[in-house]
Amino acid sequence: MAQDPNAQLGDEYFQKGDYEKALIYYDKFLKQNKDPRPIYDHYYNSLISLRDYPRAEKSLKSFRKDYPLEWAYTIDLFLIYRDQGKKKDAEKLKEDLFKDVLPNQLFTETSARHMIERKEYDLSEELFLGSRKAIGEPTMYSQNLIALYQFSGQKLKMIDEGISLLLYAPGYLKYVENQFQSYLEDESVSAHLESRIISRIQKDPESLVFSKLLVWFYVQKKDFRSAIVQAKSIDKRLDLQGKELMDLGEIIFENRAYEEAIELYGYVAKVYSASGIYPEAKRREITAREELAKSVFPVDTIQIRLVLKEYESYVNRIGKKRGSAEAYRRMALLNAFQMGDYDLAIRQLEEALLVPRTPRNFPGQCKLDMGDIYLLREEPWESKILYAQVEKSYKDQPLGHEGKFRLAKVYYFSGEFDLAKANLDILKRATTRQIANDAMDLSLLIQDNSALDTSYAALTEFARIDLLYFSQDYMRAKEGFEEFLARYSKHSLTDETYYKLALIQQKMGNYDGAIDYLDMIIAEYAHDILMDDALYLKGRLLEEELDRRDDAMDTYKLILFDYPGSFYAEDARRRYRQLRGDAIN
Repeated sequence: MAQDPNAQLGDEYFQKGDYEKALIYYDKFLKQNKDPRPIYDHYYNSLISLRDYPRAEKSLKSFRKDYPLEWAYTIDLFLIYRDQGKKKDAEKLKEDLFKDVLPNQLFTETSARHMIERKEYDLSEELFLGSRKAIGEPTMYSQNLIALYQFSGQKLKMIDEGISLLLYAPGYLKYVENQFQSYLEDESVSAHLESRIISRIQKDPESLVFSKLLVWFYVQKKDFRSAIVQAKSIDKRLDLQGKELMDLGEIIFENRAYEEAIELYGYVAKVYSASGIYPEAKRREITAREELAKSVFPVDTIQIRLVLKEYESYVNRIGKKRGSAEAYRRMALLNAFQMGDYDLAIRQLEEALLVPRTPRNFPGQCKLDMGDIYLLREEPWESKILYAQVEKSYKDQPLGHEGKFRLAKVYYFSGEFDLAKANLDILKRATTRQIANDAMDLSLLIQDNSALDTSYAALTEFARIDLLYFSQDYMRAKEGFEEFLARYSKHSLTDETYYKLALIQQKMGNYDGAIDYLDMIIAEYAHDILMDDALYLKGRLLEEELDRRDDAMDTYKLILFDYPGSFYAEDARRRYRQLRGDAIN
């Protein structure tokens, strides 16, 4: 807002919509100040709102005379001529404007910006394209035009401009991908983009930028098999030795498209069997098979045995090398949690610890796994020793905090709630947000459900069933929690029980059933600690498992507005923006 008293009063009346009074003070300002720029926009809009075209025309002619390089005055005078039907005057003014502006990039951008402010999108497009032709730079104003087309809703033109930019400047690939990402949910845009990319590849098969763009497009559409076909072609042509294929495999694996991940990693392992990439590719292939076998309920133990045999063949082939350490560890966890062979699992973790040159945290992770297995073997004292060792060895580090948290959970499972809470209260100040959040949740669960029950009867029973959930014995845990609800009707642990049952339904693949339990928490326990947990899990189930995108967005929005301080707020915001179509870097 201008600082001159007359300008300030004019602005106040302008904001109220009293344009006649606004003009009185703007005229006083102009009598005392030759430069109209501080008040120009409001002054012009006041005249146009009152349809006082003669006065506006007279003022603009005067302003143009005093400030010939202030292109806004010429543009606005052109608009007045055009809107009044003065076709000849308008065309002459436009011709003069373009003649002066087109050869100069700065003048063009300044003029186009003013046109866009006036919502004259076609005029600004004409200006950009005319200047590009006059200067002779085919990619000049590409980013301006892409932004213009996005702003004005001309999606197909935006796609065409992005394709043209890549044709001359392949280095803009990431930029173009980010601009396109928001529009792929529109099927007409998506089909147009795919058609344009394929057309460019057909015209110039050696142009890699469009092949890479097509891989990206298929990944965004989750058409991973088509992405793999294109990525294989790029790998061969550039002799990339499987590196980019491995990167693509990681994306596919994270999207839980395990069959496609198996196909891709298997291809890399076969084609590059004699290279250094083989051990990692083969291990990832087996891991994808493992996750596929575990993704069904109940877990198919026959498939688990086949996966275990593949891991065994793998470690026998590559020996005690870095890649085999994780394979030993994964075998141990499968044998413990899926097959119930705890002794073999511990021996395999001991084998993993003998592998040289493993990552720094790997030994500590193996000790945590051993602690878990001793807990399954009903030897919690051994678990406590191992967790405490990790806490000490990795003091003030995330892995050390994890060791302390698991130690607290052993106390919790064993009914030693005071010791559990003492450890958890320390962890609430941990630098790792996930550990701090989990510690706070478990600490509050103990605190809130022991204050009125000094015998800990209900909490002890709840913890015993929770241990079944930890052991991945989901059927027995489900039955236990259902019996708990019947025995302790309306107990303060009811919402925690609903939440555990929701998690079990998720593990069993009954996503609607899981949401039913979460909705009970949302409806009945809106002010309790698990409310944001329930909303976040519901949002993820709606998004990832049921493909109910709009419902997922509504759920994430509740977290953002009603629980902005939630641990989940940041990820809920990211997911909401992705579902809305924003480009996320």
